[in-house]
Amino acid sequence: METTALKKMWRDLFGIEPPPYNKRFLVNRLSYRLRELAFGGLTKETVGRLEIMDDARRPHP
Repeated sequence: METTALKKMWRDLFGIEPPPYNKRFLVNRLSYRLRELAFGGLTKETVGRLEIMDDARRPHP
């Protein structure tokens, strides 16, 4: 698929302009988005765990 078509698909799926990354990034991210729409995104539990991990790695003043 041409990069132009990938960028159009990005706009259709995300509703925003695609980032200025390479074709491989667009393909990977678009394929994830399509799976997410077809099968659902992350569970609330998984999102919570990721947030906890993110908080743990950030330095706290």
